[in-house]
Amino acid sequence: MKATDLTLLYPSNPLKSNYPDPDYEEEYQIANGMTNVRLLDLDLLLNQGILRLNQTLPPSTIIVYRGWMLIPEKYSLLQSLIEHKNAALLT
Repeated sequence: MKATDLTLLYPSNPLKSNYPDPDYEEEYQIANGMTNVRLLDLDLLLNQGILRLNQTLPPSTIIVYRGWMLIPEKYSLLQSLIEHKNAALLT
């Protein structure tokens, strides 16, 4: 797998959605120089079941979620929504 086939998914800052959650900011900045990174509005996913990212996903990308732990039902929802975007969530 090439780094360009991989997208790391981080939670966005709840107050500034175009920035990573402060707890993941350093890792996000480092990863951004190596592979595709995207930000996920985690509150929207958890409260309304909607997948909103700061950018579209690259075609046929493999997603690695690097965020807060989710209960199984929410993780399953995230996986389903990502698959609907023609991407795969690596578990």
